[in-house]
Amino acid sequence: MQHTLVESVMLKTNIYIYISTLVMLAFCTKTSASSIDKLKSEPLKKYASEQIQHGATSLPAVSKALYDESIELIAQGKWRKAREKLLLAANLYPQYPKPMFTLAWIEFLHGESDFISHFYEGARREFVSFNNQAVLLSNALLYLIVSLIGSLIAFILGLTIKYRSFITHKAHEYYKSRYKFPQERLMLAIIIVALAVMRLGAALYSALLLIILWPYINSREKRALATLLVIISIISFGLPYSKALDVAIDTQSATNKLARINLLGANNRLLAELDGITQRELVPEVEFVRGTILYRMKRLDEAKMHLLNAIKLRKGFEEAYINLGNIYYESGDFDRALAGYQNAIEIDSTDAVAYYNLGQVYIKKLLFAKSSLALKRANELGIERFKSKYFGLAGSRPDVFEKGISDKRLWALASAEAKEKRFSIIDGVLRPFLLFPAHLLWLLYVVAAIISIIAANTIRKKWRVTSCENCGIATCSSCSNDEMGIILCRECTKAIEGLSSVKVMEALLRHRRQKVLSRRYALGKVRLLLFPGVAQIFHDKLYSGIIISFIGTALTAALIWGGTYFRAPFSITIHSSLWRLVLPGALFALLYYISLSDRKKIEPRNYRILPAEMWKKEKQLKEETMAKLERQKGELEKETVSLF
Repeated sequence: MQHTLVESVMLKTNIYIYISTLVMLAFCTKTSASSIDKLKSEPLKKYASEQIQHGATSLPAVSKALYDESIELIAQGKWRKAREKLLLAANLYPQYPKPMFTLAWIEFLHGESDFISHFYEGARREFVSFNNQAVLLSNALLYLIVSLIGSLIAFILGLTIKYRSFITHKAHEYYKSRYKFPQERLMLAIIIVALAVMRLGAALYSALLLIILWPYINSREKRALATLLVIISIISFGLPYSKALDVAIDTQSATNKLARINLLGANNRLLAELDGITQRELVPEVEFVRGTILYRMKRLDEAKMHLLNAIKLRKGFEEAYINLGNIYYESGDFDRALAGYQNAIEIDSTDAVAYYNLGQVYIKKLLFAKSSLALKRANELGIERFKSKYFGLAGSRPDVFEKGISDKRLWALASAEAKEKRFSIIDGVLRPFLLFPAHLLWLLYVVAAIISIIAANTIRKKWRVTSCENCGIATCSSCSNDEMGIILCRECTKAIEGLSSVKVMEALLRHRRQKVLSRRYALGKVRLLLFPGVAQIFHDKLYSGIIISFIGTALTAALIWGGTYFRAPFSITIHSSLWRLVLPGALFALLYYISLSDRKKIEPRNYRILPAEMWKKEKQLKEETMAKLERQKGELEKETVSLF
């Protein structure tokens, strides 16, 4: 009787565990209608079904077609139909961000509140896959380098405009004293045109101007310029380490061929591509991918052999253990399948797929309590996120899930493959503009900095070019006059030549200063149109000028490249939307307006130009003269009285 009671309790317990497991499985497995059933095109639906049957985890080609159709519907004003296609395109290719961004945009325009969540989802997708990460990082690095170089050139241009008279002063004095033709301005124009025709490139031009400018700029400007040069040099020095990005975005690289296992289904073309991969360090991954493709094609014996080879070649190959376990599961060898999943868990105890598949094996072996624990653990580790990322295609789920190559491992493979490359793609992109290897910019600027420091000391001692203390133009020891107690240029000296009245000299010097400043302001307005931020740099707002020129360069690049330079492998058609031109163009115009509306702060100037000693001396002389006149007047009055 007691034995019967125990059996009854155990039976009830097993029934309870079984029901609990079924409930948990209901939550773990989506039972909605297949996404491909929503495809209205029969050829697309047939292609999608074939791809899913061959193990495809996403459908980039179908998603591309749907995205193209949605763009056409948006152009026709049928945004609700376009919305359905965009949602379907996003579901069929869970790593693809563009449908979400386009969806967020049209929802924003039509006042739909879902645009925030869809925009967030699009932004999240930019970071969730190897290919998206590679394209995002490559474009970010390229934009950063181009914008920094643009900021440097704008900064140097602003300083060149500001100190032009100082740079050309000695040449002007030398040329003027020896030659009458061609005129100085014409000769300067000829030199500039000759330098432009030589096509030295932005790198050498900037280094040359750095050497020329350094002796004349102040310490604050030197610090800002040095900061820019240090940042650019650090990035330039580290550019060879970015070659892994080149491998990641190169569709013909071995790493990218291996990465296709995470996106595409199984076919003979993928198998043929693996034959071209000869790098020794990639052999374990090649064996793994070959075995996974054969597993999808239901050639289980061949698949098993290649997966076992992958495990032998690389210790701790967790993904290979999981896919090998799947082969045993489909063959009905649940004990070996169990061993495969347990080995995977020993390698990585946080793998949701290994626990999920383990739970499925336990169900087949009627070990419902263990199955419940394994499935619960899989749920805690995020099995639902895995499903949404890789298997958003059909309502019915496979019993066990396979695994591809992780993004972390793909980056490691890209780094290994990059060692064979000599130059980075970014170096090649910048070469026509710089005409100098981008990875050697740091060396060029170090040499330029050393030369500029040596040249600055020599120029200061030999030429002694300074500014007139009245009008501010450049002058030197051979053409200046300091007899008045202040340094005056040749023109200011001529303006007061032969005068003795301090008041009159002050008035003439003030008039001369106003005339020079007005002419400089009129010429400066034209020169400051060169690029946004140059005006701020000219007006001593250095860091705001650098920021504005940085953004301006980035917007210019966006206009030229139509958004981004690098496109994703397995790419979706890029539509030349109007906003890709209008938005950067409008922001660039705004930067120009901000730059040109900037005004130099009025510096407090002494009302008196000439030294106080001259005023005191004149006042003292005047008082002495008045006293002398008073004495002479008194003596004259005395003489007059004595006569009468």
